[in-house]
Amino acid sequence: MSGGHKTVHDYVTTVKSMTPEAFASRYPHPFLFGREVLEEEFRFSTVVTDEKFLSEIREGSAPSSPDEIFRIRQWVISVRKAAEAPSQDRVFLGRSETNDICVPHKTVSKLHAYFQRDPQPLKWSIVDTGSANGTKHNGNRAPPRAKVEILDGDTLVFGRCVFQWMSARSLYERVLVLNPDAAGRA
Repeated sequence: MSGGHKTVHDYVTTVKSMTPEAFASRYPHPFLFGREVLEEEFRFSTVVTDEKFLSEIREGSAPSSPDEIFRIRQWVISVRKAAEAPSQDRVFLGRSETNDICVPHKTVSKLHAYFQRDPQPLKWSIVDTGSANGTKHNGNRAPPRAKVEILDGDTLVFGRCVFQWMSARSLYERVLVLNPDAAGRA
């Protein structure tokens, strides 16, 4: 699994010190930008029982709102594998920590989907692995086991977790928008 998820704020210092071109050179891979968890839908198939959480509910010490339980707003997730990992052109996403990208939400399957990089010309696709709650691309359900090409700015939904697909340059611009003080870059 890739190291923990970062937030927009983790990139402010880097954006302050670099041009957009230098930032894109430093991060030659795409990102997932966490937007929200769709909590208005309550029907889903995959359920994870967390004994610690259940005991907190019984004791009355559990978080009261879904946002306190699971926050993905402004998560920034690198879409890449560890350098030593095999199959560099496939980046796996799911609830299990053995994936390249772990999204620990109960509506995300253990192995939910994978990103496929096609090098010539460079383009990326998403492939849903037949997950219980599906993958959506720009509002349309992705057919199981079919490649769906993704472009900068596209919206991807895994279960009920919503992300935006971003190039490094788009992430740079998003950091500037969310943190205007980062505009004093070199």
